[in-house]
Amino acid sequence: MHHELETTNSLVSKLETSGYGELQPSILPHELEALCLGDPTLETCFTSMKTYVHRYAHDVYSMMLEQIALAKKREQGENTREDAELLAQTDERRHHLHNALMDSINLMSRELNKKGKDIEWMRPLVENGRAGYATFALLTFYRLHVTIK
Repeated sequence: MHHELETTNSLVSKLETSGYGELQPSILPHELEALCLGDPTLETCFTSMKTYVHRYAHDVYSMMLEQIALAKKREQGENTREDAELLAQTDERRHHLHNALMDSINLMSRELNKKGKDIEWMRPLVENGRAGYATFALLTFYRLHVTIK
């Protein structure tokens, strides 16, 4: 747990220095949560989405660190085929996690729509495809953690 907190703090710091602190997701986490309150199905969807947002953000951060380490090895002529294969496997896992993240966000949106709630916040995600979902996830992760501080 301590290691995860360190990683979360490092990731939040990295997002902040990368300019994410000045950006907002298409709907803030507390606003999305407010749309779900009192409805067990929506609350479950929100909790699931937050779990995937958290896992995805950590996965992206881990992959970034692995890419940096591999780049340093390449510069020093120490990279191996195993390193490249490991990075490819990591990327494949990240891809599957990204798909699960998108599914959880889409489920949240569908359930909100069924209940007659506003889902206009989905427009930029859909318009920007996979990158839109990724941006939403990272911005949401950041906003979830800066409000905790």
